[in-house]
Amino acid sequence: ATKQTYIDQRDRCLNTIETLRNGKKSYPTHLIEFKEFIEEKLYEMHHENIELNFVADLMEIKNKKWQQALECYLRAQKFSFVVDSRYFKDAITIYNQNRHLFSDVSIIDTEKIYQRAPFKVLNQSLATEIETDNKYVRAYIDYLNQYDRAITPSCMLYQQFSARQLNVNRSRTPYIGKKATQTQIEAYALEADELVQKIAKEQEKEQIFLSVGKLNNL
Repeated sequence: ATKQTYIDQRDRCLNTIETLRNGKKSYPTHLIEFKEFIEEKLYEMHHENIELNFVADLMEIKNKKWQQALECYLRAQKFSFVVDSRYFKDAITIYNQNRHLFSDVSIIDTEKIYQRAPFKVLNQSLATEIETDNKYVRAYIDYLNQYDRAITPSCMLYQQFSARQLNVNRSRTPYIGKKATQTQIEAYALEADELVQKIAKEQEKEQIFLSVGKLNNL
């Protein structure tokens, strides 16, 4: 990588930190665009602000030691959207009519999942490590954890009579809970510091190259 590449990456990290400090998590761009699009269309239909929320923003993890395991286990589900059940069908209709614009985005069927709740959750399930005041998220998390499966804090998953180590690198950035924002800030700050060191090393190389060039011209 070149020095300019490191500079660009550092600047992106610093911009992300600023966004996080303003109270906004750094979600993937396509998810933010989807959220804003559906909310705008719902406003046009109902003339009121109807919010789509990320599952990750509506729950908290009781014990920090389970943060990484839950981030890995709920790798895609934590990015699912929750909307009041009264507006679920409208949201899905809008999504379906504009499916050429968006893909790989999920909206929880809040109407059906709440009707079918409560779900039987096994003792010591990961669901017991999650707190939420949102009735739809509670039902969704309990539904996901009603089957016979287990996971360790180091992300070793056991299900369907087999054990598998989850790839922790896919979920390095935490999203679940309010505390995840501060953790993201710390992670991006660390990355920015590492990039600053790389930039400094590239500058040293440039100085050495210039010095050698001057000597050769003597």
